[in-house]
Amino acid sequence: MSQTKEIKSAPQNMNPVSPKRRGVLRIGAYQGPTRMDSFENNAHKTWEILAEAHRQKVDFACLPECFLTGGCLATDEARAAAVPTTGKLFRDFVRRCAFGDMASIVGFTEKNGSKLHNSAVIIHRGRLVGVHRKSVAGGAADKEVHTLVTDFRPFRLRGVTFGVIICFEGFFIEPSLLLAEQGARIIFEPHFSFIREGLMDWQRQRVRTSRAARAVENDCWYVKSNVMVEPMRKVGGAEGFGYGDSFILDNIGRPQAEAGLFTTGWITTDVPGKQLTSKRESRVELAPPATRRLVARLYTAR
Repeated sequence: MSQTKEIKSAPQNMNPVSPKRRGVLRIGAYQGPTRMDSFENNAHKTWEILAEAHRQKVDFACLPECFLTGGCLATDEARAAAVPTTGKLFRDFVRRCAFGDMASIVGFTEKNGSKLHNSAVIIHRGRLVGVHRKSVAGGAADKEVHTLVTDFRPFRLRGVTFGVIICFEGFFIEPSLLLAEQGARIIFEPHFSFIREGLMDWQRQRVRTSRAARAVENDCWYVKSNVMVEPMRKVGGAEGFGYGDSFILDNIGRPQAEAGLFTTGWITTDVPGKQLTSKRESRVELAPPATRRLVARLYTAR
């Protein structure tokens, strides 16, 4: 029997504040299945999902890693699904994502000449604001298929400076730190976890605790949007779980919305705007100079 169910609401989200209230922003993360299919079909489905977020009055909406092109595990399928951001199909999709003032973060496989990137696009009012390309491979297939790019630049929309990282980048201290030190007050992480049965709970706990650490370390909100794949499905020749566990953490790592396991739908939470727009104190500058020199020496010595 399928364990898939619709998300009704997260425990922390029982009494949401209306986003019409002045100074409040609604943050959303989608969790759901992804499939290898034509770009047109995936684009239409993605557009419908974002339209639902808009109906829920979401201000910042995040979808999973490679969601628009159907997953990142199968080499041949990933190559076939990849699209350039300059192509007509992609540009038409972006234009259709004109959902008022809502900002959308969507994972996809990007074709860039002869290279493929594991990327996330940022869209606002039907225009492409920017693209973040993954810097750290999450596994052998990811490394084989995608060209990795190290470039961490924040974006600014709705008065909010935010960063985007992809999946395994969230495990490391440095990507989130680099974004936060440039002013990011919220980090969005499109994520794709497809894990063998015996490792699922280990992986889930490692991801959950490391992202809570990123929130606390950087005094920023943290949003993870993961896929859901029904138990023991095969994806890219591998058999396992796409378990979900999407969440929205506040700036001290507390879950403010949680999707749980093997569910499909949006989770949302309302955030006082000043928490996302106020100036952040530099964590690097807080460290004693002698400590910073020791850390610099550690990095340059390797």
